[in-house]
Amino acid sequence: MKTFFLARLGKDAEQVKIADKDAVKFNVAVDEWNGKERVARWITCVDYHGLNVLQYLKKGTQVVIIGDL
Repeated sequence: MKTFFLARLGKDAEQVKIADKDAVKFNVAVDEWNGKERVARWITCVDYHGLNVLQYLKKGTQVVIIGDL
């Protein structure tokens, strides 16, 4: 399922190895409204295609996430 959302990074992204592949792993917070208050939903993201983005993914940075769930 294709997804698209606006989020903020909770901490700096990190380079990791998953199944012998280099990847960038980061956690983002997406705000939701439950009818009474705003709550954050935390989502872990992994990017296998762009180690060059690592330098830009710093805590608090607002990002747009487009991908498959």
